[in-house]
Amino acid sequence: MADSYARAGYFTVAIDTFEGDPAPYPLGANPDFDVGIWWQGHLPNVTDPIVETAIEYVRHSLGFPRVGIAGYCYGGYYSARFLADNRTIRADAAFAVTPSQAVSGVADTLAEIALVSGPITYAFAEIDNRMPRDLVNDIVDTLNNSRATDAPYQSVVYGNSNHGFGLRGETLNLQADNSSNPEEVFAKESAFLQSVRWFDTYL
Repeated sequence: MADSYARAGYFTVAIDTFEGDPAPYPLGANPDFDVGIWWQGHLPNVTDPIVETAIEYVRHSLGFPRVGIAGYCYGGYYSARFLADNRTIRADAAFAVTPSQAVSGVADTLAEIALVSGPITYAFAEIDNRMPRDLVNDIVDTLNNSRATDAPYQSVVYGNSNHGFGLRGETLNLQADNSSNPEEVFAKESAFLQSVRWFDTYL
């Protein structure tokens, strides 16, 4: 995806939010892996400084006055988080595809969405146990009613798509790409174009 954004004309920095400690792929590959213990090592108090360093690097070291953030799954949560009006270091526009919710639960997820004060566009999957439809609806309602400013927002639900479609498509077979599911191919490509159009408009 980083190469795709670069080809679209954006200077792109791909950050390692897990600092060399990713979960095994696929998730069930290692029976000894404890996702709960692993997750505790990647909470916002650990990940926020990584994202902040990247934003500061692009804005100040490289001299780009405006910074966009594109986040997938785990990263999608941070896309919204770094548009909050109470952050000193923040992005100027964001894209989140199949984002995960806050570890602490739905209430904190919506409380953070209410602080969003910059342009954000979401690409949601129709089938996503990490982001159920009720929560998607609540996020849209929060963006519409409780935002810190009147910044633009967009929400798209891609039909017959699963969590992770923006990167790999078929999540029932994590070793496969999405080439056997034309609807997910379309969704993946459309979500990327959605983000590029958003950044073209708001960066």
